Parts: sequence; C-alpha cells; structure tokens
Amino acid sequence: MCGIAGILNYCKATADERNSVSAMIRSLRHRGPDGEGYYQDDFLNLGHCRLKIIDLSEAGKQPMCNEDNTLWLTYNGEIYNYKELRTELISSGHRFRSQTDSEVILHAYEQWGTNCLSRFNGMWAFALWDSVNQVLFCSRDRFGIKPFYYCLNENQFIFASEMKAILPVLKKKPGLNEAVCKQFLITGKSETTPETCYQKILRLMPGHFLKIQKPFKEIPSPTQFWDLNRSNPPITGEKDPCRVFLELFSDAVRVRLNSDVPVGSCLSGGLDSSSIVCMINHLLKQSGFHPGQIGEKLKTFSACYDHPFCDERAYSRDIASCTNAEEFTIFPQGKNLLSSLKTMLDFHDEPFPSTSMFSQWNVMKLARENQVTVLLDGQGGDELLAGYLPYAFYYFLDLFHKKKVFQAAQEYFRFYPMLSERYSFFFLLKTLWNKIFQNRTPPPSFAAYFSFQEKYSTYGIHTDFRDMLEKDLLNNSIPDLLRYEDRSSMAFSIETRLPFLDFRLAEFIHTLPSNYLLKNGWTKWILRESMKSILPDAVRIRKTKLGFATPETIWLHENLLSIRELFSRTERKWGDFLLNRKKILNDIPSLTAPLSNNRVQAVTRWILFDLWLENFL
Repeated sequence: MCGIAGILNYCKATADERNSVSAMIRSLRHRGPDGEGYYQDDFLNLGHCRLKIIDLSEAGKQPMCNEDNTLWLTYNGEIYNYKELRTELISSGHRFRSQTDSEVILHAYEQWGTNCLSRFNGMWAFALWDSVNQVLFCSRDRFGIKPFYYCLNENQFIFASEMKAILPVLKKKPGLNEAVCKQFLITGKSETTPETCYQKILRLMPGHFLKIQKPFKEIPSPTQFWDLNRSNPPITGEKDPCRVFLELFSDAVRVRLNSDVPVGSCLSGGLDSSSIVCMINHLLKQSGFHPGQIGEKLKTFSACYDHPFCDERAYSRDIASCTNAEEFTIFPQGKNLLSSLKTMLDFHDEPFPSTSMFSQWNVMKLARENQVTVLLDGQGGDELLAGYLPYAFYYFLDLFHKKKVFQAAQEYFRFYPMLSERYSFFFLLKTLWNKIFQNRTPPPSFAAYFSFQEKYSTYGIHTDFRDMLEKDLLNNSIPDLLRYEDRSSMAFSIETRLPFLDFRLAEFIHTLPSNYLLKNGWTKWILRESMKSILPDAVRIRKTKLGFATPETIWLHENLLSIRELFSRTERKWGDFLLNRKKILNDIPSLTAPLSNNRVQAVTRWILFDLWLENFL
C-alpha cells in the first residue's frame, strides 16, 4: 500500500507545485513510511510514498516509468494476478526491470490501453501519465477498496489518496457540503455519490476511470468500466455450484497471501473471518504451496470484550486452536473514548457512524505492534452472501411477490429460531405491510434533534432481493465500510486484503439463484455447504451473529461528561448548524439509555460529526 498525490497544471507547472506535492506526500506518510519519490515535467507533478510489500528493492520505487520514460505511474494497491499478466506480457515482447506489480500496470497499459483494467484482479487507485500524448489516466478498482480523491482548483487538477492532502493546497478553503453532511446525520452513509463532505472535492467512484488529455479544459465525466453482470443465466447442473464457489474462494485467499512482508489475518469468530483463517490453514497443508511471509504459525488478531452480548472469544479461540494459529487479542476500552475517536478522525477525514470503527482501529494497532504488515479480512462477506438477518425479510417478500407463498412460509418458519431472537412475527408483518403499501420510510423518532427539515429517503417498493444485495454491495453499504477499513489500517501502515471482494467470486455469486444464499433457515448457505470439510461445525452451523459489535451504550455512559462538554462547545461555536444541540444536551440521558439501540446509534453519529467539525473546521 502507498500514498499517491499529484497536480496537473492546465497551463504550465510551477516550482510551487513541486513543493505542494512534496507537502501532500508528507501528510500521507502513514500510508507509505518506506520511502518517497517524485516526477515533474512541463505540466505535471507526481508524488508517491511507499509501503514495501512486493519486491522490497529500490526497483519498486515510484513514480515508476517504462523503458523509454514516456509513461509514469503513481499507484496504490495490489494486482493479485500480476505474475500471470507479466508472463503474458513477456510473451508479447515486453521487458521487465523489477518483480513488482506496479511495472505490470505500465506494460499492460502499453499493450491494451484502458482495456487493461478489465484484466486486473486486485485493488488499486493510480494515476498514469502518458507524456507523449499528454494524457493523465486515473483509475479506481471495481469495489473502491483503495481511495482516489480529486478536485479542479482554477487551472489545476489535484488528486490524492486522502482529502487531508488536498485541503492545504487549495487557494480557497472549501465549504461544507451540507447535503452530504445531512445524509450522514440521518443515515450514517456518506459514500453513495461522488460528492464528499467538502465542496469541490470529489471521489472517483468504484469501477470508474478518468482520462484528462490536451487541450486541458474541464474535468471530463468519469467512465464506468465495470459493474456486476446479472444478465448471465444461472449456473446449472454442469458443475456443482458449491464446488465452483470453493475453488473461487480458495484461489481468492491464495492470491492474497503473496507477499514479501509478514502476513496475518483478522479473526472475529464469525463465519467470514473464520472461513478465511481455515482456508489459509487448508492451503498451508497442500504440498507445493509456498505462500508469502506467514511464518511457522499464522498470526490472528481479534478484538474482545468482557460483555457477553458482544464477545466472540469462544469461537475465535476454537478457530485459532484447530488451525494452530498464534492468537493475539486486544480489549478496547471506553475510557477517554472521545479523545481516541478524535485521533481516529485525524486519519479518516470524514465522520464515521459508530464505535465499531474503534474496535477495528485497535485490531490494526495490535497487528502493527506484532510486526505484521498485511492482514486478510472478511469484509464484504455479509453483503455478498446475504449474511444479515434483515435480508431474510426481502427474501420472503421476493418469494411472495413471485407468488411462491408456500415456499415463503416454509422459509419463514425455518428462519424463525434466528428471527425470533430479534424480530417478532408481528414485526415481520408490519415490515411487509410498510414495504408493500407505503412508498417511503417513516421519519425516525429523533427528527426533532435536527435543525433542518429534510425529506426522508424514498425507497419505493422493494421486491427484488437480489437488487437489494447488489445495491448494498456497490452503493449503500460496502463503499462506506471500505473507507473505514482503509483509513484505520493505513493509519498503522497496514495493508488489508479482502478475499470476499474478489470480483470473480462476486460475479459468480450473482449468477446463482437466491436459494444458494438463503436456504432451509440458513444464511450464507453456499459458504456453509462448501466449507464442510474445512470449517469446524461450531462456527459453520452457528446461527448467532454479532457483526462488529461493541458495548456502545456502556461506553457512552462512561463518557457522559465529555459528551456534554463536546455539545456545549460546538453549540457555542456552531449554534444550530444541522443539529439542535440544546435539545441533545437536555436529552442525553434518555438518548443513551439501555435498550434504545436506534437512538444510541444516532447520538454516536452526532458525537462523531461534532468531533469532526472541531477537527477539520
């Protein structure tokens, strides 16, 4: 992983821009502490700070050029199939000077132009400068695992891995984007559009690229190069889908173990991270498999709690024991929570919605303290494989809509033991009624705490279960989760790799009928079925699900005085800017009361929003 930055001057580059790019890279050194480099010509300044992962020699230094110095690349990410592509490119006459995946991107662009993107399996954000044709080619990977921000500042196109690198370069400080801030305060989401919390600064959306070429004018609209293809017919009896899934998942894990620095894995005890750890163990037992720097034992990293409603140690210990992994645990504490969250916001640039990110932050810190640079993680498994219980509601509704009433009733009663723990039958009926006969969600009970009148999201009638999954994977859920993961890991100079977001796996899953995901009362049915001989039954047939839970209510109560002080300070400074802080101050005890989870989640968002206001404005 690395940090990238650059300034393209539509007129002519200046010496000041070289200094600006140097300052931008210094602000990103946590992303790449192992070296930095620069490139400059008449129009462009590129910068790069490097975290060494593949080919630790100086041959991997960036910005990197091709043989005749006509192409220059600054790149953040990993192309997992770079060895196969390198072999193909060599057979086509290309010559390589390093063992890096970075150089593969340069030669792939020479060979295939922008079509090279469809050949990459990996995560990336890069800017590639064609100095002969004076074209700047910028791209972001299919799911947006790696970040790319940009803006047009008078005659300058400025880009970087994080917004903190762009803000000081702008001649005029950008204002707040109130529409994005309102969306965050209501829903906790902020990654659904190219707009950010700052005016003028945009994000390149996942699966898109930009081409800026002479004569330089306005920024052209990004071009989408990938989306999930659901037009393919479902897999039939030619090959067992469970076998295909296992092969794809196994290879997704395998390619993410390639590294010249130590590799470990996150382990929560849930189905996704446990499947990854057990698959690594399965691969290690295969003859002829020589992974990267795992060592004698795989190191796993877990966040644990002394609160039974959010502690999964029993499961993570079982997995560590049966795979002979070396287990490392950390117990995040709520003491001085606000100061810890404020430190995190220094790296996140935009507010995040919950204290789950604090647990993730602690896991990354633990891995860095134990000299691990690459971590595999289970992010994306729930959205890809319908792991959250609310998806079952959409599945039932989908079956009703398709007039499969008997099958819908059967599945409901099979799911009932899981659903009854959190949802009653009457709640299900109410949910179905609202989805069928109402065209929007009702306003939440805490609307009075906003100082603005905002229409709440109109969702329409959701009857397509697969459409809901796809939207969560590409728009509603995963983009936000990936931002949190990237910032928390890179704060400690750690690269995280996500096997469930291998595009081959995602495309395959979206060709399958829905009953391969939810079946006979099981979520993630195909994962559970395909992992029978690899994953212990204690986890494989586990029906409880905690997510990345934290004792949030307890932590808020431990910090009530600090929370009051925060809203008092921001009320004096910002007044009723988007939040009615006087009402929040008056109602904090009831807002953070036990068993009011929705309100606790909301007030956590408001706390983080106000901390962000203090940090960045």
